[in-house]
Amino acid sequence: QLLSARDERHGRLLLRPDRVRVAELLRARREPHGRQPVHRDQWAYDFFPFPVGFEVQVSTMWAMSDFTEQNGATRVVPGSHRAPDRGRYTEADTVGAEMRSGSVLLYTGSMYHGGGANRGCRSRPGGSSRTTTSGGTGSTRG
Repeated sequence: QLLSARDERHGRLLLRPDRVRVAELLRARREPHGRQPVHRDQWAYDFFPFPVGFEVQVSTMWAMSDFTEQNGATRVVPGSHRAPDRGRYTEADTVGAEMRSGSVLLYTGSMYHGGGANRGCRSRPGGSSRTTTSGGTGSTRG
């Protein structure tokens, strides 16, 4: 709702009949909590081998508090959306997506990422949403 209210083009994309929102949930990196393994969200659809450049979904992570290295900010591997599938990345290959409360991280299902370790003394709440293609229609990156 917030993005569609700010940008009419984004709102039209979300309302297209060939797009289906598959998940909206709240997450909290509890204190202390280990890191999430680096992965691609599109692996949830591993029954089909998507070609490199085919985007099956777009995800958002909404910061409901400040996301910092200390409290487990989402970690991403820059440029990994162009890498072959089943890559092997470690936390050393990632950078923290630090952001202020109210910010949003937008990434595709082919981006390697994972939740950072919460080494703080408070939970770090956030909300995520995934929008995926349906009916076999996807987009390719240029």
